[in-house]
Amino acid sequence: MELYVFDKNDVISSHVLDGKSIWEDHICKKLAENYVAGNDMVDIGANLGLNTLGCNKYNPITGTVHLFEPQSDVFTILNYNTRDLNRQLYNFALSDAY
Repeated sequence: MELYVFDKNDVISSHVLDGKSIWEDHICKKLAENYVAGNDMVDIGANLGLNTLGCNKYNPITGTVHLFEPQSDVFTILNYNTRDLNRQLYNFALSDAY
């Protein structure tokens, strides 16, 4: 799967440009281990979508993925990178305070 990146100087983007499609592999494996088929998943601060895509690689997500990313330019890339998932995208941040 072709992935778009934000900026070649960005740490996560350069990771992808080096041919690595999973960011924080150990986290993705743990998410996949604990994912129950049919349940929804939430990715807050989804960035390029690499953690969600990594989890999906290890254990396909059969529910809806709710992806939150407040940066509009990164959100556009997230939309493309997660195009093959059953997902709902939100272009805003989440917080416990106003």
